[in-house]
Amino acid sequence: MTINKTMSVLMLAILGLFLCGFREVEATNFVTCKDLEAYCESDNIFDQMECYGYVVGVTNSYKKQISKYQLDSKLCEPKGTTVDQKSVIFLKWLSVHPENLKIEGSLCVIKSLMEEFPCN
Repeated sequence: MTINKTMSVLMLAILGLFLCGFREVEATNFVTCKDLEAYCESDNIFDQMECYGYVVGVTNSYKKQISKYQLDSKLCEPKGTTVDQKSVIFLKWLSVHPENLKIEGSLCVIKSLMEEFPCN
């Protein structure tokens, strides 16, 4: 991946996180796996940023909590795994596990990555 493409993806992820933070939702509403699937499969750049921002936020939060509370991680992704790769992993996993469409999106992201990158 070229530096320009890497920077573009990084900027999209950051912008996606920024946009996610200002989204008005009720406290009882959450992004479902079905919602996230739609964002990740969309051709709309803003939906793609929503997808990337969500995936980055979930994985970073997971890693932070594991580190902060000194827990054993069930997710050992290789260095250099891109947000695009993670979103593809999520979509493939969801196609095999459609029974999870209505659960919270963060659970699907983590479950998909744990299955793809288990710790030995």
